Amino acid sequence: MGHFVEQTIYKDFKVSFFIITIFGVANLFSIYNQYLGTFLSIIEYAIVLLFIGQKKPLSAVISFLIFNTLSYEIDSFLYLGNAPFQRGSFTDVPVLGPFVHMFITFLLLFETINKYGNGFNKTDGSYFIKWILVLLVTGSIQGFICLVFNDNGILGSPSYPTITILETLHFASLVSFLWTCFILSQNDNYGSILINNCAILLLGLCLICVISAVLGYEAYSNEQENGNLLAPLASLFIPFMLTFMGKKNGSLGYVIAALLIIVLCFFKPNVMGSKWYLVIAASLFVLFMSVLKVKRVSTYFIFAIIALIVINKFSEVLISLLSNNSYNEWKAGQALGTIDFFQYSSPQQWFYNLAPSAAYRIDELLNAGIEFINKPFYAFFGKGFAGTTIHHTPFLYWEAGGGTFSDEQIKIGAYYAMHESLAVIFLRHGILGVVFFVDIMIRLIKQISKNNWALLGILWFLFFWRYGISFWIGGTALIMSFSLNMNTSKNGKEFL
Repeated sequence: MGHFVEQTIYKDFKVSFFIITIFGVANLFSIYNQYLGTFLSIIEYAIVLLFIGQKKPLSAVISFLIFNTLSYEIDSFLYLGNAPFQRGSFTDVPVLGPFVHMFITFLLLFETINKYGNGFNKTDGSYFIKWILVLLVTGSIQGFICLVFNDNGILGSPSYPTITILETLHFASLVSFLWTCFILSQNDNYGSILINNCAILLLGLCLICVISAVLGYEAYSNEQENGNLLAPLASLFIPFMLTFMGKKNGSLGYVIAALLIIVLCFFKPNVMGSKWYLVIAASLFVLFMSVLKVKRVSTYFIFAIIALIVINKFSEVLISLLSNNSYNEWKAGQALGTIDFFQYSSPQQWFYNLAPSAAYRIDELLNAGIEFINKPFYAFFGKGFAGTTIHHTPFLYWEAGGGTFSDEQIKIGAYYAMHESLAVIFLRHGILGVVFFVDIMIRLIKQISKNNWALLGILWFLFFWRYGISFWIGGTALIMSFSLNMNTSKNGKEFL
């Protein structure tokens, strides 16, 4: 360990911020220019490959993380109606699709293990990597079994075997990237450089949001045609920088930038809707608990319950503050309605009063559970990658289409595209997956009192596990929160 000390340009704040700004603006302009997007993605991959060829895995990983986070991967947020052309991006290169992205993650892992070993030790980071390697193996086997036995008639869709293979490769790619980050965190001071660049990346996203708003760029959702703030999806994590309050290393600038974007989003809403308000609330809660110097997990839970009660009490006031924008008011109402269970006499009444998007997420969990009751031989290890459930419950009309589930899933009556992390993990990995989810969540919650980056790891794990490649900065935070003492680095410098 530590025999190879990599000299990286990303040690310098100004260099990192300049690179993030240049590529962030270029990605913004590339949205409406097919050729610029493709050309830009080629340059970005060339930079990553250059660092790999120079045997500089830390520089390669940071470059990969920057380009990955700055990319725009969901076309439905970018255009009203169908996309006018095949848009090139770092996460999806024309013709080659996501395969270049996957190949680079495998190459990064190979180079890093070749230089530093597998990094396994007795830390929670190592424990997490071993867990997801187990899920990779069991998910692959179970997915193959479902194909062989044509579970739920999935072979009625000619594309289903391809979907299974792609999802398996996507998960292997995620495992490779997180494992690479973990290995680097165990060597020299690489972990501190990596996590500080995550902070600079969030700061850079603030500037991109401002530039986008000034230029009049707009994003859309399937449900709302009013223009929202056009920015990379990971801009959702910007409010997390509020937890930097009180840190050293120039943290005040990060906090001010986060507040600026929160104010901006009163007028140009973040396209992620309800989750934007959940991130703000969670960040303020963790900041409050850090001011009180709370350490015990049980105390966190007690204060969390009190916070929910207080928020529910003043929900109407909070929604009225957002009444200047119909999208903000609507999405904030959805978020508050999800936690507003104190006013209902039963869980059933609460469920029937949920917004449709929240109700679908709960209904998916219920259907996965019923699927395993009907097929107990899948219950422990799950259905594997691209595993499906049929629609068992009478509460919601899954067959309506409109974007909740694809036409292909509706046609064969088998649904694999779950919308929240726990439902994905449960359906793919069964009881074993639920044990994994609970185990990792408990370990992350215990880390919050030791470092603030565990919160970003929790948010990613709760909402974006297996979905949204450009959110991988949250997975990086998860690994770093398990692997580093976030109060001081090896040279005594405090992290943000």
